[in-house]
Amino acid sequence: MTSSKQQATKLVEVIPLQAIKTISLSFQEQAHTILDCPVDVFDTFVSQYTEVEDVNRQVWSSFQRWRVINFLLADGALEVENGKLVEVPEVEMVAQEGA
Repeated sequence: MTSSKQQATKLVEVIPLQAIKTISLSFQEQAHTILDCPVDVFDTFVSQYTEVEDVNRQVWSSFQRWRVINFLLADGALEVENGKLVEVPEVEMVAQEGA
């Protein structure tokens, strides 16, 4: 979870911890809640968007899942739409960087 050392250690809360039970993600045409997603699937999903450090990648505790998803939401890589995590289109990301 690194964009910069300072950002990686900052705890952001875009979604509350309880939301990991209900917000879903889709990966390889399968839907899972953040909490119930198999460890290997969750790790692969998250690794598409950020380098993962300081996390036991064999476990991905509920707190670690919540923290990395909040990081990705705050960073603008993902957003929640209708209870699902979705990738922010590249066009929007470029527009935000230029603003």
